[in-house]
Amino acid sequence: MVNISSWVVTPLLIFRKVFGQDSGNAAKLSSKIVSDYEMKDRPIKFLFPCGNLKRDILPTRLSDASIDLDCVEVYETHPYDGIEEAIINLKKKIGTVDLIFFFSPSGATFTLPVFEKHFPEILQSCHFFAMGPSSMESLKEKGCSKVFTLDNPTVDGLVNAYQTISAEL
Repeated sequence: MVNISSWVVTPLLIFRKVFGQDSGNAAKLSSKIVSDYEMKDRPIKFLFPCGNLKRDILPTRLSDASIDLDCVEVYETHPYDGIEEAIINLKKKIGTVDLIFFFSPSGATFTLPVFEKHFPEILQSCHFFAMGPSSMESLKEKGCSKVFTLDNPTVDGLVNAYQTISAEL
């Protein structure tokens, strides 16, 4: 599977090493960076293009390792204006929801209150898949009881997670 981020960014960073696209989350990426950095004989400056809702895992871990990192906010996350209408239409069409997959903590923040409004028992009855540990933590903080995180944040990881719980559905 092609990683779109590395496919777009790599040509823009001519003669630069691009790695970590298979890390899956900031904790794993920071470990790779720190490990790779320790083998260098000169200081390296890192650029972290990020959004307004980024967590501080990567900046903190790199700072703790005395690695120079510039965080540049390049986008802002906003909820979709039509989320409530989309969920109402979903309820009319299918009646109930058994599985919801979240790619980010903000997805849970923006949609769970609307899901709860239209599916009052959803936090206890639905199975939630989290792309990674940040999304899983967010779902658990919001009271979701059946939360699964992917071992590997890929399509194969999603398929494996689904196969693990499909007998319960």
